[in-house]
Amino acid sequence: MWNKFYSSMLNIKQQFVVKDFIIITLVLFAIVSPLLAGNVYYQDDYHRLVSGNVSYWINNGRPLATWLTWFINFTRMVSDTSPLSLLLGILGLAASLVISFSRLTKPGAGFTILMALAIMLSPFISQSMLYAYDAMGILLSIGLAFLASMLYYPQRIRHFIISFILFLAALCLYQTSINYSFINILLIVMLAITQKNNTRKALRHAAIVLVALLIALLVYKLIVVPLCVTDTFNQTRSIMVPVSATGLGMVSHNLMQSMKVLLQAFPGYGLLPVSVIFIVGACGCYKTGFSWLRNKNAGSSRYLAASFSFIAPCLVLLTIGGFLLLLKDAEFYPRVMGAFSAALVFNFYIAHQAFPKLKVILNFCLVMYLLFTAVFMMATFRALVNQSNFDQTMVISMSNDLARVGSENISQVAIIGKSPLSPDILPAIKHYPLLNEIIYPSIEENFDFRYYALMNRAMAFYPFATTTPEIKAYIPTHIISAGCLYHFYMDGKTAIFNFQAPDCKMSSKFL
Repeated sequence: MWNKFYSSMLNIKQQFVVKDFIIITLVLFAIVSPLLAGNVYYQDDYHRLVSGNVSYWINNGRPLATWLTWFINFTRMVSDTSPLSLLLGILGLAASLVISFSRLTKPGAGFTILMALAIMLSPFISQSMLYAYDAMGILLSIGLAFLASMLYYPQRIRHFIISFILFLAALCLYQTSINYSFINILLIVMLAITQKNNTRKALRHAAIVLVALLIALLVYKLIVVPLCVTDTFNQTRSIMVPVSATGLGMVSHNLMQSMKVLLQAFPGYGLLPVSVIFIVGACGCYKTGFSWLRNKNAGSSRYLAASFSFIAPCLVLLTIGGFLLLLKDAEFYPRVMGAFSAALVFNFYIAHQAFPKLKVILNFCLVMYLLFTAVFMMATFRALVNQSNFDQTMVISMSNDLARVGSENISQVAIIGKSPLSPDILPAIKHYPLLNEIIYPSIEENFDFRYYALMNRAMAFYPFATTTPEIKAYIPTHIISAGCLYHFYMDGKTAIFNFQAPDCKMSSKFL
């Protein structure tokens, strides 16, 4: 009898999990529809389009991402299969989040959908979705980080081994996804302290997961990194800050930079629902801490529980940046700040537990946040489509101007300034400051990476020259092409595209 009852309940839960998964994927597919129909590529994609090579991911410390892409393509010569990478990444992440959050919520309550969307709809994860080749690895790494920290097994050894394998796989797909796991562990501990039931079981779960995570980090740092990260560029980026007052100042600077990126994502009233959730969540932690201090029956453990409750909000904020805060030359691109969404979920959960009467307000704030981020993501994806179309037109114009001179008369190409952004994305850039960190000028002075990415695809095979003061000071006697994009002229056999020379202003008519 009990076996039949358990089986029926399990089937009901599985049905809700499948239903939640379908709803989440349909929402995400609708939001990424501009990318699915746009046939566009992001900054790193052009090199992979031309070469079919993704092996450089290994030097980035992401060997599993490389092997997985090779496996899907059945060869090391990777073909353009976009948007397959994005679709697989969304499906994998959605499935992982539904499985993970179904352990914390009641089946059919809709809470799982809200929590999964809170992770997948984020201004910071939007940059990861722009990559035609990287999207799958980054999104799957986030999903594995959630599974590793949320799944529970009664057998401790089995629990440890599975968590360790998942954590190491996540690190080998994309390193900063591990920040999600730290916040999830903090959430498990804080929920155990807040609810005060099954505390020992929850703390044992958190302890096993934390040990598995730390050992996975050690294995990755001591074995995977020395074997994979062999180039000077990536080795330099992984140098830690010195253990000194100077190092402390660097950490403080990194923290300020990370907070600056976070605040750029929420202009105007967009910050309001986020602030409410974070403030009420922090108050929930403090309320829990004071309740433990008043509980004299708990003995000395009450001080540990109270201390953790008081510092938890700060730990969560620090974990958004994670280990990047400890790097000497840290770069806080939006894609590495994705753990912000896990911090939001942490505060939302704790606020719900601590202040049941505020559930309606908290749910409203979360829905407003999801609406804001959904619009932000669609604006971002549409901006990339428009910018990509603009850049392709510009590169064709540059290629045609070079052809007029003749390849035999050109030894190198120099760039002065940087190419403009497409006029039709300027409203989005103005409204969403974070887009300045996501949508870049395609051609820039002394930036050979972007130059070769676009010019090689247009079959304009000219060497890129360093722009010297002499090149900048040169005054041409004859300008071959003068428009609002650039002025094009020759200095000997050096072809110069001067993006600073034009002085054009958009007509105010119809604006």
